Amino acid sequence: MGIKHGTPDEWSRLWKHYEATDLASERSAVLNALGCSQDKDTLYNYLAKILDPHSNVRSQDHYIVIRAVLGEKAGLAAGFQFLNKHIDSLLDEAKKDETSPAEDNLKSIVNLVGSGISTDDEMQIFSKILTPYNAHPLLSGTINKTMTVANDRMKFRNEHQVALQAWFNLNTPSTTPSPATTPRPTEVTSPDVPTPPPGPGQSTTPGPKPSGAASTVLTSGLLVATVLICVRNKLAAL
Repeated sequence: MGIKHGTPDEWSRLWKHYEATDLASERSAVLNALGCSQDKDTLYNYLAKILDPHSNVRSQDHYIVIRAVLGEKAGLAAGFQFLNKHIDSLLDEAKKDETSPAEDNLKSIVNLVGSGISTDDEMQIFSKILTPYNAHPLLSGTINKTMTVANDRMKFRNEHQVALQAWFNLNTPSTTPSPATTPRPTEVTSPDVPTPPPGPGQSTTPGPKPSGAASTVLTSGLLVATVLICVRNKLAAL
């Protein structure tokens, strides 16, 4: 079933595999795979691991986790929840420690959550969370840019939704199965007439086919014999 439609236990087993492996390429692949879950709570808890210094996720790998969770639609609710709960603590950490990845992480989350918005309700939730921070020196630029892009995208969608839907309907291949092709009728051939078994003393091996003058004599003889048989039958009927 995999992580996408799997259970929390299956997710936990893959997380333990991440903790056990030392291969950098494998750890990166597992971090991406862990974000495929469709469960909101699982995705939120996974995203929250970037806040835990003991989670075994290196700071340089935080963006892999952020992108893995927020790169799909299922992660949007987890992103809203994360921002609502942790935006203040991340800003405080970024202010206290300039070497902390908190500021970059927060900006990445704001950008990716904004890029996943596709409905007016989602836009309202996003705006409600970020409005109190519009003037924050660390976050105002990111918020303004992200909100502008999201609003432009929503405006375009609302203005052209009917035309876009019509275009997709026209250009999307039909999933209706094509009618079955009527098979061509099979040519019926007459069955081979069985060869009568040979009489006593006759060979089962066919003899050579007569040709030339011999064939003509044989044909004439058969015709004469046929005529004589017909005459005999007529005389017998008198």
